[in-house]
Amino acid sequence: MAPPSSTRITEDFLKKKTGEYDLEVMQWLELPNMGIRRIENISSCTNIRTLTLCGNQIREIAGLDGLVSLERLDLSSNMIRRIGNLDSLTSLQSLDLKDNQISSVDDVGNVSKLPHLRRFFLQDYNGLKSNPGL
Repeated sequence: MAPPSSTRITEDFLKKKTGEYDLEVMQWLELPNMGIRRIENISSCTNIRTLTLCGNQIREIAGLDGLVSLERLDLSSNMIRRIGNLDSLTSLQSLDLKDNQISSVDDVGNVSKLPHLRRFFLQDYNGLKSNPGL
């Protein structure tokens, strides 16, 4: 079986995928299961409130600077090893990181700095889709 092809996030890709010409007005973006390896070129989506990137091949939380309106972030079922680079997400209320490769509870402390965070998922309610080392 061939590995899934990789998708790069570019401004043109976002415009085609969403049908929005002005990325600043976009309030939600769903890009699940697309083989995305890096979060990039999303910082121009300054009014985005919900970002879903589950089921991709993302290894690092990065490229989210400037998303000050972001309230919901779903990065479940990726390959993320560390929790970081969330400081600028001051409006974040829900963070889903279940089914990744996070193995250190020390990284969870980075999440406590988010002033509006109300929901934080490292595994499903039934204990499935957990992170291996936690």
